[in-house]
Formats: sequence, C-alpha cells, structure tokens
Amino acid sequence: MDFSLSPKRKCCVHNCKDQFLPRHRFPNPKHYSELFKRWLMILRPRNYINYTDFEIYNTFRVCERHFEAHNIIAGSRRGLKYTAIPTLYLEEIPCSSKQADEILSCSQLNVEQFNLQVPEDESHKSKQEMEAEYGIEISGSSEQFNQEAPEDTLNKRTQPMEVNSVRVIKKRRLSLLKDVGVTRSSQLDPRANLLYKKLTTWSVKMARMARKITSYKIRLQKAQLCNSEGFQKIMSQVNNYTHQFILSQIRNQERALKCRRYTLEDKILALSLYKASGKGYRLLSKIFALPHPRTLSKLLQKIPLQPGINEIIFKSLQENIRGMKKDDKICILMFDEMSIDVNVYYNRHNDIIVGIEDFGHKRSSKLADHVNLFMLRGLHRQWRQPVSFTFSSGPVTSENLKYQLTEVIKNCLEIGLDVVATVCDQGASNQAAINSLIKDTREHFLREGQENRLFGFLVNNQEIVPFYDVPHLLKGIRNNLLNKDLHFVMNNKKGIASWKHIVKFHNLDSSEPTLRLCSKLTDEHVVPEKIKKMKVSYCTQVFSYTVGSLMMRLSKWDTNDEFNLGSEVRDKADLILFLDQLFDSLNNQALRQHPGKVYRSCVTINSPHSAFWSNAVKVVESMQFFCNKRQKFVYNPSLKNLAHAIRAFMYICKILLENKKFAFVATRALIKTLLKICLVILEVIITEILIQMLLILWHQ
Repeated sequence: MDFSLSPKRKCCVHNCKDQFLPRHRFPNPKHYSELFKRWLMILRPRNYINYTDFEIYNTFRVCERHFEAHNIIAGSRRGLKYTAIPTLYLEEIPCSSKQADEILSCSQLNVEQFNLQVPEDESHKSKQEMEAEYGIEISGSSEQFNQEAPEDTLNKRTQPMEVNSVRVIKKRRLSLLKDVGVTRSSQLDPRANLLYKKLTTWSVKMARMARKITSYKIRLQKAQLCNSEGFQKIMSQVNNYTHQFILSQIRNQERALKCRRYTLEDKILALSLYKASGKGYRLLSKIFALPHPRTLSKLLQKIPLQPGINEIIFKSLQENIRGMKKDDKICILMFDEMSIDVNVYYNRHNDIIVGIEDFGHKRSSKLADHVNLFMLRGLHRQWRQPVSFTFSSGPVTSENLKYQLTEVIKNCLEIGLDVVATVCDQGASNQAAINSLIKDTREHFLREGQENRLFGFLVNNQEIVPFYDVPHLLKGIRNNLLNKDLHFVMNNKKGIASWKHIVKFHNLDSSEPTLRLCSKLTDEHVVPEKIKKMKVSYCTQVFSYTVGSLMMRLSKWDTNDEFNLGSEVRDKADLILFLDQLFDSLNNQALRQHPGKVYRSCVTINSPHSAFWSNAVKVVESMQFFCNKRQKFVYNPSLKNLAHAIRAFMYICKILLENKKFAFVATRALIKTLLKICLVILEVIITEILIQMLLILWHQ
C-alpha cells in the first residue's frame, strides 16, 4: 500500500472528502462474489448500475476511514482482512423499504464461511460504548445486548431489520473557531487567543496520551500472552537463549524496521549468528526480527578493547575457568607476529590515533606494520582463547617481547590458570627473548646459591618450558637442504642426504604418468624454483612414509632405466623415514596406535616415545649442513632448535604424566602451526573476546 501524502483516488462513499488515507479495492467478484455484492449494496457508489462487476472492481475505491480497527492489517499487501466490510462513517442513504430489505439481507454475514470472531473485550462493552466507538446507534436495550453471546450478537447485527433502526452518525472534527463565529485565531481578542492556544496545546497532549494508551494496551496484551499458562509451559521446555529469542520476536515482529528495540542479550546472540555466517544471517533477517549488521558494528565499537593487557579480557576468562577442573586449567601460551598493511586513522570514540606503534603500556609515533599476538590453549581440555595483541613498527624487539611475555604469563597465573609452556617459531626476537629469560633464571639460582635443575625459565616461581614450533623447524631444514648436503650419523653409520635424490625419485615416478606411485607429489613439492617455501604442508608431504619407503625399495632394485636410483639414495630414504617417525611422535592425538605407525598415538608412561626421542636427539645433534659453494660445514639454528624441542617434549611429558597425573599427552597441542593460529586469532578476536566482554559488561 502507498502511505505517501499525495492525493489518492476519490473515495466512493457519499460525501467522504478524505484525500490522503490508504484506499482499498472492492473484493474480487471472481473469487468473492458474495462479499462483493455485500460491499456493493452497503456502499452503493454513484452510478454503479452503469458499470459491470469488474469495472466496479477496477474503478471504485474505499478509504481506510470506513473500516474498523481490528479489520486493518498494517504492513500487508491488501491491508485488510479478507472478510472486512466497511461499517464506519457511512452517509445515510434514503431508500425504499424493499431496497432496504434487499441491502440488509445481502449484508448478512455467514460466520462459518468467513470464520469471523468478535474480540472478547467487545462482548463486555455496553451499548453506549459501542455507539461511541463505531458511531452507530443500536436499537434495543443495552441489557439484552450485553447478555448475548458474541456469536449471537454478531448474527443479530447482521440479520435483516428495519432500515430506520440503524442510523449512522457521521463524526465531525470539532472546530472551536467556527463555533465562536471566526475563521482565524488572530480574529480573537488576546485573552481568548491565549485560551485557544492552551486548548490546542492540551488537545495535542491528549492525542499523544491516547496513542500511548493504545501502545500500552498492546503491550499489556503481549504481557498477558507471555504470562499465560500455556505460554509458560512451552517456554519451560526450551533453554534461556531460545526463550529470550522468542520474547524478542514477540516484541519486535510487528513493529516497523526503525521502531524495533533489542536488549543487549539479543544483540550478543545476533552477533554470534552473524559471526558464524553473514549469508545465513541475512537469510534469517528476512524471516525473523534481527538487528541490522550496522547495529552490531556499533556495538563492537563501544567495547574498550585496546592493545596490551586488557583487564576485561582476563576478568571474562576468570569467570569462565571458575568451574573448570584443575587439569583443564593446564595450558600453554602461543605467540607469534605477522606483517600488516600500514593504515592510520583517528578513532573518535576513544580519542586516539590507531595505526601507530602501541604496546599497551607505551606508545610511539612510528607507523605500525606488524601485529604481535598471544593465545592460550588447553592441554587436557582442548580450548583456546586469544588474550593480548600489540602493534609494532617492524619486528618486535626482544626486550619488548620479553616484557609482554612475562606480563601475560603473570596475569594468567593470577586468575588461576596453570601455564606450563610457551610455543613460538624460531624468529630472531623469539630466540633472544627466550634465551634472556633462561639466563635470568640461571642468574637467579646463582644468587640464591642453589642448583638450577629446571629446563625452562621462571615466572612468579612457576617453571615455563619453551618450545619451538616443530613444523617450522622441519620447513627450515627442507629449505637448507635445497642447496646444501646434510651429513648425519644413524645406527652408527654415516650418511649424506641431498635434495637431488628427491628430484631423481620424482622424475622416475613421473616418467609414467598413468602408473604413478606418489600421485600427490608434484613439481611444487620437489622443483626448487616452484616450491612454496612458506607452506609447511609441502614440506611434511615430502618427508613422509610413502616417499621414504618407496625410495628405499627402488634403491635396492638394479635396473637399467634412465632414472635408476643408485645405492646412495638409501641415505636420503633413511633420513626421510626418520623425519617421518619424528614428526609422527611430535604430532599425535589418537589414543590407539595406527597400523604401521607406532609413534602416531598419544604419549603414555609405557609408550615407546621416550626411547625413540632419546635416540632422535643423538641423530639430530650429529646432523651438519655442508655448503658446496663454500666447501665447508655451516651452522644452522634449525638443527639446534629441533634438538631443543625434542628434549622439551621429553621433559614436559614427564611432568604431565608423573606430576600432573595425565593419562596421556596429545603432542599435537604443543606444535600447532603458528601462522594458521595467527589467522584464527585475527578472526576470533572480534568474536570470542568481544562477546565475552559484552557479557561481563551486561552483568555489571
């Protein structure tokens, strides 16, 4: 329907001068012929005899003024109930008794056909109230009217009767100026003009109060519905979130889009849905009354989330872990940094400039192009929670990283978490910060005159074991192996591994494309110019059991093929099988052993992992890279850090199994790829942290 203020088609009711209210057509004579005849005989538009039924349907209109309020459906396409009949403000049309009988007999309603119902509160209205509300004089005693049932009353109103017994009263607008014989307020004397202005002011206030009363009546009806026994019985079967959602729909479903109001709980629930799927949220918004995404964005802007240590985040975390078991509170702290685009803007809400170097406790004027992220992850119970982030200009310095690391660990220990380890990659700043903390711990024991038996470093008298991310260490070994030879000792035998052995095996396997044994191995895995060096998966897929076992088998075959693998490839195959077993032992989460994969299961007290790790440390320590260009052995931190990581796994598993009484340890929780975790943090930091902060603010 069109609600604009442009003049509409003239209403067909006699002497109706309305120009702006919505118009309604006659019922379609093809589908509602009986209802169409009743409208026609009640209204009797001018010269309607000269028109056919469909011409009347397409020509004449009736304004909304002539329909009762309960027959009007706002927001629908037609705007009326399909059984609605105009009854209000109709001019008295003189006609003969025969015509009157015909009109009234045609206007008789079939209640069963149209399923009309009279509101319950109308059955208790007196004659005077009905006359005042509908503008109709009703013959008969009010006592008789009140005693009749609603259905009988409706039937009686629609039965044939004398046309003189129904006289429609036309409501007119009250005009005080016309009653005193003037047309403008300026024609009144000063005292009368003052009284007239006060009267008009109070008239506006009364109209406003009348609208409020109507609104309160609607709210009261909804409240009575919510307090009804049937509704409460249904609500007792659903959880709190569903209950709040249903109440929100009852409040806002019938309101206009800009008139809807949502509680903080409604917005938090909507924010969770929007985070899960923006496309799904847009679909749900067409079905349910949900906040606009712009409303959710404004809600997030109100949260005081700043770089560095945020007290609200740790308060939220403290509330969540209060009901956890002691083992579930044991966790590790992961941290890493990633580069971002330079972007500086002014935040009007917080009155700060965003996009410059900011560590929380101090800021500088340098433009930020790196973000540093910290996240907790449970060992016994697999949970994760981002806790802090900072912005830096270039890679963070070891001094700043050391301060941030100790502050985050202290705050975690204060709220009741048991942080036992840290995980990071082998960046220069990370290694320097870890070594500085270990050095401080060693000096602490020297000052105390005690022996340092710790593997890691101390923070608030809590030992923290540092780990380096194993997949990144293997990736570093692979990158060095592309242009260097690896010398090692395994099973008391010296061996030399070269990347050209992998290339030779790949060429042999690719010589028959339809008979490939390693179909997943592509040029992006093997050819140095095509390798994606930042992809960890491309490295681990080369150092796999399939590749190593096939290289070992083919190296023992004596063939005259162009790509024949010689006996020197056996050393490379031994190295690949060793790295595959090592990666399985450091990246497991299955409780049962996989067939042919002894070390892929979780670590227990009686598992063979400890013996294998003891031997693996010796093998890794014997490894050296030989540079053919410089013709000498070169130092590589990946080998040193890999040996350190294996010792750290042995140490932490012993603590968890013996001191913490763990039944098993899933080592995958300690080596999750940090680059993926960074992306997860950037995504989750807008949802998990902010939603929990919203809940805390709401409870406060």
